[in-house]
Amino acid sequence: MASEARAKGGPAAKGLGEAAGRCAALVDLVVPASAIGLPSGGARIGTASVFSAEADLPETCRVNGAILPATPGAPQITFQINLPRAWNEKAVQFGGGGFNGFLVDGLRSLPGVVAGVADVPNPLARGFATFGSDGGHLVANPFDASFARNTEARENYMGAAVKRLHDAAVAVVGAYYGKAPRRLYYAGGSKGGHEALVAAQRYGADFDGAIAYYPAKDSVGLILGWGALTKAAYGPGGGALSPVKQAFVHRAVLAACDGLDGLADGVIANTAACEAAISPVSLACPAASAPAGDCLDPSEVAALAVASRRTVYPYPLANGVASIGPFPVLSEGSLDQTWLSAGGRAATLYEQLNNGIARNFWTNDAAAGLDRLDLAALRSVIEAHSRASDATSTDLEAFRRHGGKLILVQGTTDMLVPPAATTDYYRRLAGRYGEAVEGLARYFIQPGYGHGNGPFTLSWDSLGALDAWVETGRFPAAPVATDGNAATRGRQMPLCAYPLFARFTGGDPRAATSFRCAAR
Repeated sequence: MASEARAKGGPAAKGLGEAAGRCAALVDLVVPASAIGLPSGGARIGTASVFSAEADLPETCRVNGAILPATPGAPQITFQINLPRAWNEKAVQFGGGGFNGFLVDGLRSLPGVVAGVADVPNPLARGFATFGSDGGHLVANPFDASFARNTEARENYMGAAVKRLHDAAVAVVGAYYGKAPRRLYYAGGSKGGHEALVAAQRYGADFDGAIAYYPAKDSVGLILGWGALTKAAYGPGGGALSPVKQAFVHRAVLAACDGLDGLADGVIANTAACEAAISPVSLACPAASAPAGDCLDPSEVAALAVASRRTVYPYPLANGVASIGPFPVLSEGSLDQTWLSAGGRAATLYEQLNNGIARNFWTNDAAAGLDRLDLAALRSVIEAHSRASDATSTDLEAFRRHGGKLILVQGTTDMLVPPAATTDYYRRLAGRYGEAVEGLARYFIQPGYGHGNGPFTLSWDSLGALDAWVETGRFPAAPVATDGNAATRGRQMPLCAYPLFARFTGGDPRAATSFRCAAR
């Protein structure tokens, strides 16, 4: 199929010759089902065109296609593969987000990279082939989880799409370049972080490395944790915090904790000391006074208390995980993302995700809500969901034997994936592998970073670090975190490996050299 000339950023002119011809030859390419390690109907390429270089993207053959389902009536997996002309013989598989359902095109940066900050080029610009998919279904509403009523679509969402896309993409890469990638990495955040852990835990022999930002690995546990917070805020006698009360809590937390890391800069790094410096009860209104904007009434204190301690599940989930939390409500977690004002409110993000699971994974009831479910009666259903979906296993043997390396990144202010959940996983991983864990996994906690944003919006070259680690066996020394927020853009601090945190030692507060990684 001939490419049509187009302006900068469009399909390249015929003058590109050989590259355009090789790209066009991919149209109608069939990847047989035998080349995909899980049951499928094989894959077929629909379009393939060379796009000329533009801004931060190199000349690339962009390929779009679909992996056909194994069972009639199941949705296909749509995907995009990007094949740079100057290929470095490596590839990056991109993860999704939320309930998936949108095409991840793989054209831009990975999680943890803010455009224009710290000069971190996107993977394509570095010569990596990249690819992503819709996770096994397409939807217009990001909170529509009705796809899960189809068995194959549900399995794709719970992790099978990671393998199916990997195998199909490797076949296409091989058809275009004449050889498979020499290195292949998985990278994603949130749901994509869950998928990165799925890659390492279930398909470790396929991947040389994985990057998991704030991974939603506790697929079922997060729902139960968010449900507990929702009930505390909006259930009978609930204590949802108004914007005024949210602002009060934020001021009180900063006053108690901001200087505990040596610098009052709006970023709380010493979260362990902060936990001892403030509590929900310390924010309560005096018994003799009427509730006001600068203190919390009993229901509000109770709601904060639920969020600031662990939620214990009614029964253990996959791999013996029995609880989640606490959520960082008292270390600068943003309450307005989840706990909206009572009265006339829209459904919170927690509720929309909870309802999607309750109605489509656990029941077939379009009116079901987590607060109305009998969790004891649904135990077998929920346990089966956890076994199939949760990426909480510490068995990384196939990944380790393959030479795989894992980078975990978590922010201290994340109210969707609480930092304690990621820390719990790393601790269990370290418990299994002992000192050898240093050669397998590195875990970084960024102060002030939330679910992709926050008082300190992290920008860091995790892909460069992973690639260097895999290629040389040495992790780059002294990684630096750069803030991507507009007001504080460019300030830096060391990105400290767990359990250390960045303590200010004096000097320029915007320079990483003014901090040291200190013990908690």
